[in-house]
Amino acid sequence: MKLLRITPVTKKIVGEEFNNWLKSFLHTEVNTYVIIPDIAKRDYYDVLKFLKDGRGHISNRQNRLLADQCIYGYYLEIFFHHHCEERNKGNTNQTFKEIIEETFNITDTYGRVLQWVGRLWHEYKNIEKLSISIHRLYSHRTQIENLFKLYPELANDWKEPVTPTLNNIEDSLNNVNL
Repeated sequence: MKLLRITPVTKKIVGEEFNNWLKSFLHTEVNTYVIIPDIAKRDYYDVLKFLKDGRGHISNRQNRLLADQCIYGYYLEIFFHHHCEERNKGNTNQTFKEIIEETFNITDTYGRVLQWVGRLWHEYKNIEKLSISIHRLYSHRTQIENLFKLYPELANDWKEPVTPTLNNIEDSLNNVNL
């Protein structure tokens, strides 16, 4: 008699369970937040150099804070789109991979991870408060993207909270049925 080999089925965490798992890494305070000079915000190349060289916020080491990596990834994504426009116009012949490896000393793979977390952070600001490594977060990329697409009510928790303004307060008071 031949025995069948049974492999255990791993349960994939979806929806509210995954949201709770992700929130287990949530901290209320961000230890550091990069302050970028206003003059440099328009020149993405200078911002990236400032973040990489001037402050040492970004490196391939995994012990960097996620908030710093989110900001760096956001500016890297903007720089990527700006570089694509310049390349389409014929102003440069360097590839994006060459630029990030030579100029910023970042591998192409790590650059793509940074870009992904930057795009995610741009829409869901509370991601920066997670105390999880960027690589572990990226390993759950599909589940995170599905959570935010399929469960918009849960995704709202990850967006930046709306600060009450006078107009918001007046609108909410006008909508109250007495």
